[in-house]
Amino acid sequence: MRWLAGLAKAARDRDAFLMDGERVVGHIVTDEALAELRDWLVQEPPKTVIDEQRAVIEACIRMAHANREIDPEERAELKELIAWSGLDEDVTDALVHEVHFPPPLGDLRERVRHPAIRDVLLALAWTMAMADGKADAPEKKLFSELVSKLGVTEEHADAIRRAVR
Repeated sequence: MRWLAGLAKAARDRDAFLMDGERVVGHIVTDEALAELRDWLVQEPPKTVIDEQRAVIEACIRMAHANREIDPEERAELKELIAWSGLDEDVTDALVHEVHFPPPLGDLRERVRHPAIRDVLLALAWTMAMADGKADAPEKKLFSELVSKLGVTEEHADAIRRAVR
């Protein structure tokens, strides 16, 4: 569970994101959903948890590249997100490489199966989109694609966007 808060916490360091990680997760994922997620994570093989976590980070990397302009501050933010993940060195090295060469998202619905993790993914992706204070057209388009790929309703996605603000 700490990695969920850690991912969210890494997104809070810009002035626009004044909430700490636990509050971000708390505004997006209910206590009941977190309890369900804890039970689910215990039952899943470690590889599944790593794969889900990696998919969340890769979605953030894609969002940072959505407008084809990624500045050094965004790269640093992504690297901090990767560092907070607690993943092993091989995975973090691969993810740092992907910061420069973003991977395709593939089938996110298969890669991110738990609804609470999907919610955190969308929250972090929207946080990346709003990093400069506004989401431009390519970032909005990619966010809509993420919502669609994850099978999340537009109403729920709107609630996540509001919670991140």
